[in-house]
Amino acid sequence: MRIVHCIGGSLKGGAALGVLNIHHQLKSIGIQSQIFTNDMKTDHIDVIQPKLFYYKRLIRIILKFKKKIRFYRNKNALYSPFRGAETENNSLNHADILNFHWVNDEFIDPKFFNELNVPYIITLRDMWWFTAGCHYNVVFNGEKCHNYTQDCSSCPMVKIDDNTKNFYIDEKRKILGNAAQVVAISHHVKEQFMISDIGRGIPVKVIENMVDPFYAQTFEHIQKTGICLGASTNSLYYKGAHIFEQILQFLNSSGIPIFVFGTVKKEYKNKYKNISFVGRLDKTALRNLYRSCQLFVGTSVEEAFGKTFIEAYACECRILGICDTAMEDIMRGLSGTKFVPFRDADSFVSAIMNEVKKERPMRNDVLKICERFTADRAAKEYKKLYKNVIINRNC
Repeated sequence: MRIVHCIGGSLKGGAALGVLNIHHQLKSIGIQSQIFTNDMKTDHIDVIQPKLFYYKRLIRIILKFKKKIRFYRNKNALYSPFRGAETENNSLNHADILNFHWVNDEFIDPKFFNELNVPYIITLRDMWWFTAGCHYNVVFNGEKCHNYTQDCSSCPMVKIDDNTKNFYIDEKRKILGNAAQVVAISHHVKEQFMISDIGRGIPVKVIENMVDPFYAQTFEHIQKTGICLGASTNSLYYKGAHIFEQILQFLNSSGIPIFVFGTVKKEYKNKYKNISFVGRLDKTALRNLYRSCQLFVGTSVEEAFGKTFIEAYACECRILGICDTAMEDIMRGLSGTKFVPFRDADSFVSAIMNEVKKERPMRNDVLKICERFTADRAAKEYKKLYKNVIINRNC
């Protein structure tokens, strides 16, 4: 059985890491798995590189950045159009199944799906597949946008003409409807998909992301102190960029050891001298940070899954996050977790200072999370799905 996972952009991003975890685990149980990507910097041994018309891609990128100046109504929107550079790679049609994970923003064009002669699965890793192009229903004028439930009409996020919007929506609806299966990485994403105008009526199955078992190893009981917070890129709006600096201002004078991982604005290091900015960490260093801290603070206002939260919890870190995300659903009822509505930085910091004084999560609850998101569970579910797709095709 040959499976090809299609994912655009850097293989170091959050969605890509989720795909790579599944890819490696599928290989370990005997599935021939490969990655199809336009990341030209990767040296991954299992990657298939598309043969792109480079000059067309370059022109598209130049036009895209010129267009950005007048395209966004809301600078906080995370939006990607549905168009891509043409490909000349027939190797995809030799796969048994294609699994599309992240195909937007200059990777694959809608007409590409019309040329496929193999069954395909679409894995929803955010909201992009069931909107006119937004990845998350971010806050606009104090409220989250729910226009995706009504054909993305009167979009407050981007300037998009009706013809273009209708084209994107019609193409996505057709592609999703022709998929052998639509998969959501969390129940939170599934619920959003089911009430969307594009996804309404299309069957969707949940296969939750796996978490690297490296974080779930049993550790000796060590002394925990301090707070860690961060994301791979802290400047993104949906990761809480609009509240991140306000929180740093409070924590800088808290007298508690504070560690921030991921990329941040350069001026932060000089501005907040009582905070340790540790940059991007490999998984060993990140695990050690989680192990040493009492509390992980997540500032994301929208999460499709929340791998960082689960990894921290697996290392017996208390969790504090913001309501109405996938993480609140996943961790509801577990000890050592709290999710609060974000009203202002002051009230959120009060919650931080309260939570950091409490005991670490109960070990039984930590084990529940580790067992729920094991690598073999997710891989076995995908393997079963792939087999069913092939059987149904041959019927």
